[in-house]
Amino acid sequence: MRWYAEQPARATRQVLADLFVLVWSALWIWAASWVFDLVNKLATPGQKLENGATSLASSLSDAGQRANGVPVVGDSLSRPFESASQASTQVAEAGQGLQDGVRNLAWLLAILIVVLAVGTVVALWLALRLHYLRQATAASRLRDANPDTDLFALRALVQQPLATLVKVDQDPAAAWRRGDPPVVAKLAELELNRWGLRARPG
Repeated sequence: MRWYAEQPARATRQVLADLFVLVWSALWIWAASWVFDLVNKLATPGQKLENGATSLASSLSDAGQRANGVPVVGDSLSRPFESASQASTQVAEAGQGLQDGVRNLAWLLAILIVVLAVGTVVALWLALRLHYLRQATAASRLRDANPDTDLFALRALVQQPLATLVKVDQDPAAAWRRGDPPVVAKLAELELNRWGLRARPG
């Protein structure tokens, strides 16, 4: 398989593109991590609320148990403490819910950043690289297996701009039909250059 071109200039551009995608991805993953930590700090009030309410609920529950031990009126005395303890527990649960909501938001934002900023670029890069891999590998195998460059010349006639073709010959199609060796070789070279490949050695 041919991931990179044979021609140094094209191969250098491909390597630089790969490095760009790598650095781009690393930067945006770092940014997503930073956003996650930043948003996650918003959960601090919820954490303090949960801790405070949990501590208060425990204290009220203990007070209610002690009040329940008072003869005759203990049951009546403990009820307000138990009610207040239950209310504090609900406040603690609300604090926990706030933390969960903030954490979910932090994850959502981080994932969106990675998917939109990294996923889009990587998907485009991968599509282009796989297309090059398939085409360049097939062209390289065909070139190495067959000394006849006629097919490459024909593809050049179809794929190359007219302004490029007339630089090869004023009537490149006629020259190709005649089998003019220099013209066929130049046309084939154009097609191979398209994939960053050199002309067949020898």
